Amino acid sequence: MLKRIGAEESGEFKAVASGTLPSGKPVVINSNGTVSVISKTSASESVGTPVNITGSQLTRPAVAYDANAQKVVIAYRDNGNSNQGYAIVGTVSGTSISFGTPAQFDSAYSDLCDIVYDTTAQKVVISYQNVNNGYGYGVVGTVSGTSISFGTPVIFKTAALQNLTRIAYHSAKNRVGIIYKNSSASDNGEIVIGEVSGTSLTFGSSVTFESGLFNDGDIVYDASAERFVTAHKDENTSNNGFCCVISVGGTGDLVPTVNTRQSFNGSSAAVRISAAYDSSNQKVVISFADGADGNKGTAIVATIGSTSATFGTKAQFTSSNISDGVTSTTYDSGAGKVVISYRDRSNSDSGTVVSGAVSGTSISFDTPAAFDTNTIGQIHNAYDSNAQKVVIVYYDDTTSEGQAVIFQTGYTATTLTSENYIGVSTGGAVADTKGATIGTKGSVAEIVQAPYDIVNSTYNSVSLDISGQGPSPTDIDISPDGTRLFVLDNNQDDVNQYNLSTAFDLSTATYSGYFHYVRSQEGSPNGLTFNPSGTIMVIVGSSGDEINRYSLSTGFDLNSTITLLDTTSVSSQTGNPQGIRFNNDGSKVFVAANDNDEIYEYDLSTAYDTSASSLSYNNVALSGSGTFSVPLGLTFNDDGTKLFVVDGGLEGLFQYNLSTAFDLSSASYSGISKDFLTQVSDNAITGAVFSADGTKLYATGGATDSVYEFDTPSSLTAGQSVYVTSDGSFSLTADSPSVLAGTTISATKLLVKT
Repeated sequence: MLKRIGAEESGEFKAVASGTLPSGKPVVINSNGTVSVISKTSASESVGTPVNITGSQLTRPAVAYDANAQKVVIAYRDNGNSNQGYAIVGTVSGTSISFGTPAQFDSAYSDLCDIVYDTTAQKVVISYQNVNNGYGYGVVGTVSGTSISFGTPVIFKTAALQNLTRIAYHSAKNRVGIIYKNSSASDNGEIVIGEVSGTSLTFGSSVTFESGLFNDGDIVYDASAERFVTAHKDENTSNNGFCCVISVGGTGDLVPTVNTRQSFNGSSAAVRISAAYDSSNQKVVISFADGADGNKGTAIVATIGSTSATFGTKAQFTSSNISDGVTSTTYDSGAGKVVISYRDRSNSDSGTVVSGAVSGTSISFDTPAAFDTNTIGQIHNAYDSNAQKVVIVYYDDTTSEGQAVIFQTGYTATTLTSENYIGVSTGGAVADTKGATIGTKGSVAEIVQAPYDIVNSTYNSVSLDISGQGPSPTDIDISPDGTRLFVLDNNQDDVNQYNLSTAFDLSTATYSGYFHYVRSQEGSPNGLTFNPSGTIMVIVGSSGDEINRYSLSTGFDLNSTITLLDTTSVSSQTGNPQGIRFNNDGSKVFVAANDNDEIYEYDLSTAYDTSASSLSYNNVALSGSGTFSVPLGLTFNDDGTKLFVVDGGLEGLFQYNLSTAFDLSSASYSGISKDFLTQVSDNAITGAVFSADGTKLYATGGATDSVYEFDTPSSLTAGQSVYVTSDGSFSLTADSPSVLAGTTISATKLLVKT
């Protein structure tokens, strides 16, 4: 049941606004009792360039995020320095990483490193083997700026370790748990519990959790169950994969309780095992090479109880054999996804990463992406919550050096849940921290429908036949007052002009002239736009890969005197430029590139001047990877915070949100797209433009030689069910999560239901 904090009267709720609260918008209640409009964030998946960690050879790098210092710490064996144990602090910036000076944590030959962050002590703890005596050690590290210092190493096992140590932190009991293979005790898998005090560690007695031939495993902490969980294989049972739930005692009790192991892969082998805890879904995800299916990359979701685990259905994250190198699994809490990195045998043993989303007891995966084409091994991941990036460290077999690479997980997230919608804001806009009134269940609220709503856009059965002027429309623009429409034609190499006797009403359009001399400069014109006064027209095309700029003696009138001002090449970026648009003040121009599947951003030193002396590429481009694949045009909303890319593969639009207006570097895919084929029978949508207020959309159709008019958003009538969308608007279509806002009683009034 939702707990409401504040004063509630019949049909309304009073609370403090968190952020500005416009009137007539759906509102959610926050965990602290304040109320907010719904926000949606997203990011496109990207991989940075690998960075050498130390410039010299190293082995077995392991990485953890220090939340207090907001840095990552990498522990490793320094091959070039007598195999001593070292660590280095890394700072993530964008998709790059820089490093401080390495610091030694043990002068002995140190191997089998792993590392974890202790949130209570605000220290990192490194587990490793001192190869000189074979014993297991732990050491505490303190980060300061880009440096790290260490306490004295402490023995946690006076026996010969082999193959690995793995460490996790138990946040409820403020302890670390270390698992390892004890080669002095029949290769059993053992766990030891440690507690940080200052810069030192205290360890309890070890306990066996795997009496078979333990190997190839991981340990994670399940915060919901307050249990350690191992995932590992037993070589005595043909490498079967097992899971063991382990509890930790109270104050002063450093001896864990181990429960009976359970198989997570039946009687089949599981190797290259790693695991992570998904804190949002409160599940453990185990990744492994599935011996039952050609060692393909596989994952399974585990639900942890007090003494045992249950498992969902296996899901494949790659059809490649991944048995040649370790995997590493981490949870990206910002994206709400599990991230797995691995060595891909089918792709020359290159380093590869994939993200997956848990739903219930299942997990589904995105498309894997390579992060290094060299042969790699010894992978380890960590999530940097400050930078909101995953840091992947690994050993490069080609150079024998340690590398680090930054991975941006692709995601779309919303503050709307299935339970936190409370009603509709009423009584005018409210500033941050001020008192707000929310219309709740049973109230009638005036609602504001968002313009530029392509999800709910509807074809209003109005179209313009342009076949008499040109059989190959490629782009479209409209004057700010809605009385002139312009269509660029690729076959006739001209621009056609139409007068609209009723502003923005395509049914009132009549042909009123053309500009035919485009072909003198460009034989394949693809993109068209004007400055706000209509005295500058620019056309981009793919025969010359140029922007052609013209002046008009009368704004938005092709029957006036038109003069070519200049022609500027963009061939350094694209050999197939398509759509083109200015920003609002003419300081930037944007070009869609069909050959590179990108949108390019250019700076203009003089407003609306695309000449070579004014135009410069600012090295900012938006890639269509994962979304648009045939970019034919683009258009913006009125303030530049939304970009719509016309895609010939979708025959519709992809919407991007820009956190900084008209800045493609701030663009992220909104998760919203619109396929026009569901409403019009034209499989060649080539251009699009909105009306000045964003309530209408016009699109050119090359298959039917028509311009189509859409309402954005659709108009409301009484009796319709209205839903809250994940971006904070109202819709006639349920979104995910599906949240009913209420039922309309008129075109602008809603009977609220919560």
